[in-house]
Amino acid sequence: MRKTTLVLALAIVLFTFAAARRRSAVHPGQVTYNKEVVRILQEHCQGCHRPGDIAPFALMTYRDAAAVAPQIKLMTHLR
Repeated sequence: MRKTTLVLALAIVLFTFAAARRRSAVHPGQVTYNKEVVRILQEHCQGCHRPGDIAPFALMTYRDAAAVAPQIKLMTHLR
């Protein structure tokens, strides 16, 4: 009985780990914030979009950018 319980518990842990890994896996060609987006923000935006500078909001972190994502999309579309 103990051996069956242990095997079942191990199976559940492995299944959970595998499922979490599949959800968080980055697919080839997928754009990520840390690989591509942050570099664009650093080069073109963070000069002004930093705390205490002339821009109305900071773009220093993912959370900063995610909060204003619709505005970023509109402004980049309008160029």
